[in-house]
Amino acid sequence: MKRPELVVVVYLPPAFSAFEAVAPYEVLSLVPDSEIVFASRTGGLVSSDTGMVRLDSVPLSDVTGADVLYVPGGAILIDTGHPELLEEFRRLDRGSEYTSWACVGGWLPGAAGLLSGIRVADDNGVPMPAFGQVKVPGRVVVDGKYVSAGNTASTIDLALLLASKYVEAEDARAIQVGMEYDLDLFRPPFAPRPTQAVTPAERDRFLSLVMRGSRGKIVESLTS
Repeated sequence: MKRPELVVVVYLPPAFSAFEAVAPYEVLSLVPDSEIVFASRTGGLVSSDTGMVRLDSVPLSDVTGADVLYVPGGAILIDTGHPELLEEFRRLDRGSEYTSWACVGGWLPGAAGLLSGIRVADDNGVPMPAFGQVKVPGRVVVDGKYVSAGNTASTIDLALLLASKYVEAEDARAIQVGMEYDLDLFRPPFAPRPTQAVTPAERDRFLSLVMRGSRGKIVESLTS
């Protein structure tokens, strides 16, 4: 059987962020001759942080290779404590063309020792520990083969950028148009502002909402 032109492996941590996993999937699945593989530490069904989405997965150790290796956020600390998983991640990273992540998904490549000296998007939510990475502002930051998204919404930007590496720019733009992801026409109800304009009180207000819901325990594990 002919190998697909593009193999994308989406690693699912426990209680993964559904948006951060599914939005890039929707973008990259539109790349012709692509295959998306969902993987996890042990394989089987993995539930999202709200329990709304359950995705079947294969064990990461069964994956033979990836052109694009991607990690959404979730209860990532549960997995980073397993040395055999970190070695499997390093194995796939050695053969990948791009290794990417969103938000706290960066804890996995960080714990695997891959981020020393690498420029990464500075997450304004839950801060990632120091793995030797260099935090810089930006929705999506590219440093060689490493591509990071600073927050949930920018995972669409990340996926469109990756798509443009495998199709012509006009085709990647067509995916953006087809998803109706055009900020000139589809504006959010609250006017966007520079990151610097967001106040600590606003962040605390959002965090208080998160802590009341099913994501609260995940945030506690990441910040304790």
